[in-house]
Amino acid sequence: MPNPSFREFVIRHFGSRINQLVEEYVTDEFDDLEIRTPLKDIDSVSCESTDITTVRIYDAGHTALKFEVDVKCEIDVSGYYCGDIESFPYSPWFTVKCKGDLSHTLDKWYVGDVIPYGDATKKKSDLSDSLIPYVSADNYEKYAEAFLGKNYSQALTEPKRIAPLDLATRMNLKVRQHSISKDCSVFV
Repeated sequence: MPNPSFREFVIRHFGSRINQLVEEYVTDEFDDLEIRTPLKDIDSVSCESTDITTVRIYDAGHTALKFEVDVKCEIDVSGYYCGDIESFPYSPWFTVKCKGDLSHTLDKWYVGDVIPYGDATKKKSDLSDSLIPYVSADNYEKYAEAFLGKNYSQALTEPKRIAPLDLATRMNLKVRQHSISKDCSVFV
């Protein structure tokens, strides 16, 4: 089974809406875009294609997420160049700010707020593409202490070895043991 990917989830469920929003933004706001072409006067801008490249995911508490979707856009810019109407390709990037809650249906998720890529407030994702929290080495102790406080608070007051099966029971997890090698030399 392949690893689940939040980016693929976003593309599958919101890709067409995100692409539509970016295309609308390009055609409605092209006067405000800093388009770099040799054209003296831009007459029109049309979006030829869009590509969702990256998704940055932020924990918004409990089951809520905020995420920023970076979209590369291929646009065709038409206008006057040396007295003739010419057309030039241009490839701007945009960020679409979104939010959702994993405990709600997809129709309650918000997809919107298109901004030029450079205007987005970029910070490192809180979560990986598989929705696993990033924990830096500086925060290991803090997270371990919070985990123990929630699941095995006695270990904080009197340091001791924690029995994995006891911890699993306290966390309401079911442990299944089975061999993972044919000769039973490796087991879980």
